[in-house]
Amino acid sequence: MTDYTPTPIEPKKWLQSSNGVDPVFQEIRDLTARQRVQLAIAMGCVSALLLWGAYAITRVHHWVALAFAVLLLEPLGVFAALAAAYCLSPSGAVGRWFEVALRRAKIVLLVFGCLSALGTALIVIWLSWELLKNG
Repeated sequence: MTDYTPTPIEPKKWLQSSNGVDPVFQEIRDLTARQRVQLAIAMGCVSALLLWGAYAITRVHHWVALAFAVLLLEPLGVFAALAAAYCLSPSGAVGRWFEVALRRAKIVLLVFGCLSALGTALIVIWLSWELLKNG
């Protein structure tokens, strides 16, 4: 039998560039000034539409619509507005703060996703129990 030694896998090495900056941020920094302004305008429009949509949904006066607006649309709208500011000045103070905030937001998003999945699973289990019990 021949001697075989597999190459070890280094996780997340493909996610980081040589200087430790997230590849998404590096791509934005590599854009020309005109492209960054166009991206900032697009993100500003997305932000305005998300925040307007959140305002419009809250006019329904129902707790589900309010929860949807507060938990999903408004944070995405604020994030898009900050992304627009980041596109205009990626190396400024807002840009550095945005990079740190986005790293922390990834953790919060993971926790929120896990809690949402757990809540959905509990609702499905409860509904199944009720259907079987009253069946």
